[in-house]
Amino acid sequence: MRRLWHIPVWLRVMAVVVGCVALLTRCVSGDGSDASADGKGGGAGGGAVSSAAASGVGGASGTGGGVVNAKGEAYAGSAACVTCHKSIGDGYMHTAHAMASAAASADVIKGSFAEGKNIFSFNEYSQLPVSLRVVMQRRDSGFFQTAYINGAARRTERFGVVVGAGEKAQSYLYWRGHQLLQLPISYYTPIDGWVNSPGFPVDQIKFNRLIPAHCMECHATTATLLPATEVIPGPNPPAYFDREKILYGVGCENCHGPGARHVEWAKGHPAEKTGQFIVRWSKLGRERAVEACAVCHSGIRESRQPAFSFVAGDTLDHYFGPGPVADSSHAEVHGNQYGLLAASKCFRMSGTMTCTSCHTMHGAEGNGMATHGPTESGMRDGLAAYSQKCMSCHKPAAAIGVGSGVGAHGSAETLAGAGGVAAHFCSRKPSRGENITLNCIDCHMPVRASGLVNLMTPGQKQLTPLLVRSHLIAVYGSHRQSK
Repeated sequence: MRRLWHIPVWLRVMAVVVGCVALLTRCVSGDGSDASADGKGGGAGGGAVSSAAASGVGGASGTGGGVVNAKGEAYAGSAACVTCHKSIGDGYMHTAHAMASAAASADVIKGSFAEGKNIFSFNEYSQLPVSLRVVMQRRDSGFFQTAYINGAARRTERFGVVVGAGEKAQSYLYWRGHQLLQLPISYYTPIDGWVNSPGFPVDQIKFNRLIPAHCMECHATTATLLPATEVIPGPNPPAYFDREKILYGVGCENCHGPGARHVEWAKGHPAEKTGQFIVRWSKLGRERAVEACAVCHSGIRESRQPAFSFVAGDTLDHYFGPGPVADSSHAEVHGNQYGLLAASKCFRMSGTMTCTSCHTMHGAEGNGMATHGPTESGMRDGLAAYSQKCMSCHKPAAAIGVGSGVGAHGSAETLAGAGGVAAHFCSRKPSRGENITLNCIDCHMPVRASGLVNLMTPGQKQLTPLLVRSHLIAVYGSHRQSK
């Protein structure tokens, strides 16, 4: 995911949870009222708790509520789509995209608030002159992160927005008026525990990372921005959100465009089977379809238009500058799935391969693309399901004839050239009892450590890199990922 987990230097570090998600940051520093190892800061009173606003969070979660994008196009919200597209909508609501962000609640926060499991101590990782810890607290008025120095509460902020579905991780934002800032502690799914937010210091508790609009552009459907009350030069100026006009989650309209006009048309034409005033994915063509995903899955790119301007079907380069180069097995794996895929031989030789050749957008997928699974059997099942996507083209010579159609990527001759498809079936000699057709993924899309996102995890003195499955489909030096 682009934006919330990485930014230039500190701005280089959703999604995530994340989403991955993510995962997940493209941010600017802010007020500086923080708890640090030298005991300075800590908000008003030089040691008193600075409470977050107790008014809660607004935001439309599934209804349009008068939300418009930068072009003035009105949104309906995903809930409006379910009225006519119930089976699709019911499945989609359980996907990581749909859960890419949400107003904070017990239903969506993954981390534990149970006593003994709700503390993150910085002293486990660094030799510090003072005790630094953050305690996650559940109160009648909401959920909070409180910073303590030498046992004294120094600052408290309320969970306002959850970023990430929690498949890999989650990060959390709090409201300061109409601005969003990132909380210092995140949740990391592989350890089922709290970690420092990516890019945050290991010897200070910081609350000052502002979230620019382009972060939420990839973790929400859209949002209405208010006029800025201050101007700060730079590529990511502070954003002021209308708290009641945020469509949380990556919803139907991220891929199909603003839908209010379509919904009104559909109400007046209930017998029509071909929708109007909506982006029809089947009509986009390969380049536009891939770019609709690449807007958030192509790494850090310079924005050329206001946030929330891009609509599926637009030309990506009109809205963003070039993405990072991803042409080797050592390329950064976090956030640039499109760049890695586009550099892959499978993609380059195919005339039709897109993200949806392998991914199902309207339903929850298996765990094959994940770096871990809820169960070992679930992980195997996910890997096998994705491997069958590979096998739709990469079949043994005996299974098909040269030149015959072999799946979504094109003909056998297109993939294998004049020499025939056998050259493109796996040449690895399987061990006894092994069926290599059930796991192409670990060999050709291995898990790699991110060079941008590193976390402090319990029991580890060294930072732990985020593990991400590479989307560069290739023959790697090692057949199988290290366990």
